[in-house]
Amino acid sequence: MPSKNKKKGGKNSASDMDADAQKNLGNVAFQAQDYEKAILHYSRAIDLDNTNPIFYSNRANVYIELEEFGKAIEDSDTAI
Repeated sequence: MPSKNKKKGGKNSASDMDADAQKNLGNVAFQAQDYEKAILHYSRAIDLDNTNPIFYSNRANVYIELEEFGKAIEDSDTAI
């Protein structure tokens, strides 16, 4: 029976996770107000799937919290 595990070679590093898993980690970090970690995870999600506007929107929210409004606008524009 084929495995549903998308990880290659049995690795369990952050780079092997899928985009939604990275987004979920970003959400946890955002809720904990660990904004740098949230940006990292949302950026990894974008690297894995740059077609999902939610990833850009979530990262824009972090940039708003950090008062980095230019970056927030860029991500918001991309999401739209």
